[in-house]
Amino acid sequence: MEPLGLSISEAGKALGGVDKPLSRTSIYRLTLAGDLETFKVGGRTLIAVDSIKRFVSQQRAA
Repeated sequence: MEPLGLSISEAGKALGGVDKPLSRTSIYRLTLAGDLETFKVGGRTLIAVDSIKRFVSQQRAA
């Protein structure tokens, strides 16, 4: 089963690659701009995988 959410660090790796992941600050900026959707599980903030896919799709179309 594919994960439904990724940690901030994992989201950075998913968007920028393992060698040059996006910074935590960049991920937080994307969430504040509404480009990435977050949700909480306990004390953890996770990024919704479907919002990452939607963001990448929108960037490709632009």
